[in-house]
Amino acid sequence: MLQSMRDDVAAQSLVEPTLAPEGFVRAIEIKTLADRVFGDQKKAITWLKRPNATLSGQRPIDLLKDELGTAVVREMLERIDHGIFA
Repeated sequence: MLQSMRDDVAAQSLVEPTLAPEGFVRAIEIKTLADRVFGDQKKAITWLKRPNATLSGQRPIDLLKDELGTAVVREMLERIDHGIFA
Protein backbone atom coordinates (compact mmCIF):
# COMPACT_ATOMS: atom_id res chain seq x y z
CA MET A 1 0.00 0.00 0.00
CA LEU A 2 2.76 2.44 0.96
CA GLN A 3 4.67 1.67 -2.26
CA SER A 4 1.50 2.26 -4.27
CA MET A 5 1.09 5.66 -2.61
CA ARG A 6 4.72 6.51 -3.39
CA ASP A 7 4.17 5.54 -7.02
CA ASP A 8 1.10 7.78 -7.19
CA VAL A 9 3.02 10.73 -5.73
CA ALA A 10 5.92 10.16 -8.13
CA ALA A 11 3.53 9.92 -11.08
CA GLN A 12 1.78 13.13 -9.99
CA SER A 13 5.14 14.89 -10.05
CA LEU A 14 5.46 13.87 -13.71
CA VAL A 15 2.22 15.35 -14.99
CA GLU A 16 0.79 18.80 -15.20
CA PRO A 17 -2.22 19.48 -12.99
CA THR A 18 -4.25 20.44 -16.07
CA LEU A 19 -4.03 16.98 -17.61
CA ALA A 20 -7.15 14.88 -17.86
CA PRO A 21 -7.38 11.63 -15.87
CA GLU A 22 -6.19 9.64 -18.90
CA GLY A 23 -2.99 11.71 -18.86
CA PHE A 24 -2.41 10.66 -15.28
CA VAL A 25 -3.00 7.02 -16.22
CA ARG A 26 -0.49 7.33 -19.09
CA ALA A 27 2.07 8.85 -16.71
CA ILE A 28 1.64 6.00 -14.23
CA GLU A 29 2.00 3.39 -17.00
CA ILE A 30 5.15 5.02 -18.40
CA LYS A 31 6.65 5.56 -14.95
CA THR A 32 6.03 1.91 -14.07
CA LEU A 33 7.71 0.82 -17.31
CA ALA A 34 10.64 3.21 -16.73
CA ASP A 35 11.07 1.90 -13.17
CA ARG A 36 11.27 -1.64 -14.52
CA VAL A 37 13.65 -0.74 -17.38
CA PHE A 38 16.05 1.26 -15.20
CA GLY A 39 15.59 -0.84 -12.07
CA ASP A 40 15.49 2.29 -9.91
CA GLN A 41 12.75 4.86 -9.37
CA LYS A 42 15.16 7.79 -9.11
CA LYS A 43 16.95 6.86 -12.35
CA ALA A 44 13.60 6.45 -14.10
CA ILE A 45 12.37 9.89 -13.05
CA THR A 46 15.70 11.45 -13.99
CA TRP A 47 15.49 9.91 -17.48
CA LEU A 48 11.90 11.08 -17.92
CA LYS A 49 12.76 14.66 -16.92
CA ARG A 50 16.06 15.02 -18.82
CA PRO A 51 16.14 16.44 -22.37
CA ASN A 52 16.79 13.64 -24.84
CA ALA A 53 18.76 14.09 -28.08
CA THR A 54 16.72 11.34 -29.76
CA LEU A 55 13.62 13.45 -29.13
CA SER A 56 15.20 16.59 -30.60
CA GLY A 57 16.02 17.84 -27.12
CA GLN A 58 12.54 17.33 -25.70
CA ARG A 59 12.03 15.68 -22.34
CA PRO A 60 10.18 12.35 -22.43
CA ILE A 61 7.86 13.64 -19.72
CA ASP A 62 6.70 16.43 -22.03
CA LEU A 63 5.48 13.89 -24.59
CA LEU A 64 3.04 12.25 -22.16
CA LYS A 65 0.38 14.85 -22.94
CA ASP A 66 -1.18 12.72 -25.66
CA GLU A 67 -1.34 9.11 -26.79
CA LEU A 68 1.07 9.56 -29.71
CA GLY A 69 3.80 11.09 -27.53
CA THR A 70 3.25 8.40 -24.93
CA ALA A 71 3.68 5.73 -27.60
CA VAL A 72 7.00 7.30 -28.64
CA VAL A 73 8.26 7.26 -25.03
CA ARG A 74 7.02 3.68 -24.53
CA GLU A 75 8.86 2.60 -27.70
CA MET A 76 12.08 4.26 -26.50
CA LEU A 77 11.86 2.50 -23.14
CA GLU A 78 11.21 -0.85 -24.81
CA ARG A 79 14.22 -0.32 -27.08
CA ILE A 80 16.41 0.52 -24.08
CA ASP A 81 15.07 -2.58 -22.32
CA HIS A 82 16.10 -4.71 -25.29
CA GLY A 83 19.54 -3.10 -25.57
CA ILE A 84 18.80 -0.99 -28.65
CA PHE A 85 20.05 2.53 -27.94
CA ALA A 86 20.32 4.15 -31.37
